[in-house]
Amino acid sequence: MCSMSRTVLPGVRVPYGIRPAIASDRGAIQYLLNHSWRVYLPAGFQWLEQRLTAGDCWVMVEGRREVAGVVAVLRRHPEVVSIVGAAVRNGMPVALYVEMTLATLELYGRRQRACGLTCLGSASWLSETLSAQGFRACEHVITYGWQARPISVTGNTTVTVEPVRYHELEAVAAIDRQIFAPVWHKPYDELEFALGRADYFVVAKHEQRIVGYCWSEWSETRGHLTRLGVVEDWQGKGVGTRLLTEALNAMVQFGITWVTLNTQVSNWPARRLYERHGFRNLGQAVPLLWKDLRATSPNPDASVSLG
Repeated sequence: MCSMSRTVLPGVRVPYGIRPAIASDRGAIQYLLNHSWRVYLPAGFQWLEQRLTAGDCWVMVEGRREVAGVVAVLRRHPEVVSIVGAAVRNGMPVALYVEMTLATLELYGRRQRACGLTCLGSASWLSETLSAQGFRACEHVITYGWQARPISVTGNTTVTVEPVRYHELEAVAAIDRQIFAPVWHKPYDELEFALGRADYFVVAKHEQRIVGYCWSEWSETRGHLTRLGVVEDWQGKGVGTRLLTEALNAMVQFGITWVTLNTQVSNWPARRLYERHGFRNLGQAVPLLWKDLRATSPNPDASVSLG
């Protein structure tokens, strides 16, 4: 059995520990998520549960029973480990929670030979404490919105757009690794997870070669374009336009009235594509926080290339 790291608060008799989460923790984790106001779940509980199943989730416990906090990670790339879920019980000092979980995550990252940890700074309670622990903003993410309206499918007509098949996920993952920096990678298991839950997941093909992909999710009248990518040698040839307009047309047909998407501030080709099709910047810039884990590189500016 894995031993727990432990600490004792001054004046408190019951120590806190952190250990790998197990299947029987699901109910306590769900209770924590439902009752705590300090929760970070950018992709929802289903994704946190998937990380629990994968063994990339830890819980903070009071004594040996009560779950007081949870944290989950995703290894996006051999160089990068991302925090994808976190929550702490009301009344628990956030600084203590972050100090303990971060020690565990840093050890995990180094054992995986990762260069750094990342976390999207959308939850101020978490990002402010991580910043105090040496995380820095390496990029900012902005949100675009689109008021749905009838739209024609345009762009490259030499490609076909069709639903992705399971055996094609490896090719999609390879494109993702080629065109996105490590901190933004969608690893194979995330693509596999998306295939089972995305409302719309397609690839663009030219003579049976996959040259692009797109997936979207929606609920009632709200849609979100989660990912759109085009292989490097087909960029600038209208494939992105084709994938975008196909996706928007599908959402309009389904009854979606409002569509959002996220992209990096520095990704001007993507921003121009979205703005050309009526998306507007909603003015929300969220930092991507990074902490270097390499003992030989104490200077954060010498960290892995972030693109």
